[in-house]
Amino acid sequence: MARTKALQDDRFRLIWIFLLWEGQVGNARLRQVLDLETVQVSRLLSAFIEAYPRAASWDRSNKCYVATGLDAPRDAPSLDVYLSTLETFDVAADWLDQQTAFSLRPDARIFSAVNQACRCRGGLKIISASMCSPDGAEGLIYPQAMAKVGQRWIVRAWCGQRHSHVDFLLDQIMRCSTAPPLDQPPPADPAWEEKLELRLKAHDELQDDCAKLIRRQYFGGAVAARRNIRTALIPYYLQEMRIAVNPATECPPAFYLQVSNPEAVVPYVFPSIPQLK
Repeated sequence: MARTKALQDDRFRLIWIFLLWEGQVGNARLRQVLDLETVQVSRLLSAFIEAYPRAASWDRSNKCYVATGLDAPRDAPSLDVYLSTLETFDVAADWLDQQTAFSLRPDARIFSAVNQACRCRGGLKIISASMCSPDGAEGLIYPQAMAKVGQRWIVRAWCGQRHSHVDFLLDQIMRCSTAPPLDQPPPADPAWEEKLELRLKAHDELQDDCAKLIRRQYFGGAVAARRNIRTALIPYYLQEMRIAVNPATECPPAFYLQVSNPEAVVPYVFPSIPQLK
């Protein structure tokens, strides 16, 4: 019974994915992703509508259910989930083209090793590349946490060589193997535990109509926005979102956003970002 309920929940979620992000769902579309016969899909759709009667209405001419925008679940599937679903089932149409400049997806073996080390507080011997050591250098780390910022995964770890908390880019870890845990837990990591409020606004150099467009695009029409970010992740967030800290040198079209509290942010930016004068 529990397995049957879980299976139905998964299929209901798939229906929600199509309703929310394609605006409709029908028998033919579901048969593209479910190994079911036409009659079985019809029964599934009927069960869904019985559970969520206001979620969709029947479009007789197109023979599909059309989303009404009502009764959507609180944990509604995101756009990323929809795109991932299309990729998983290979059902994207020729009208949808997902392009990324480069794939920064980490190796599954390295991801799982770091993941396990974070959960079990274990150690890892790694060979990790960097701009200083592009061919890779050996290291001993004790991962404490992982974070995804944009396309990149960041590993926050205690470094056995530097005796401090250091960031590692997961896609730059070339090899890893397990190492004995520390005899004692590493010291606290204030940069990870503490958060800073980033106050964001449209770039000062934008004309009024363009600034209004940016505010609508990023802030839902509000004049500004605030984001609480771990201080260790601030430089990655600024880089990923192309947010100017020094608007005098970081200008549109490369930067459409800027922070309105730069004095608080400057201590956490990458050295390559121009400092305020």
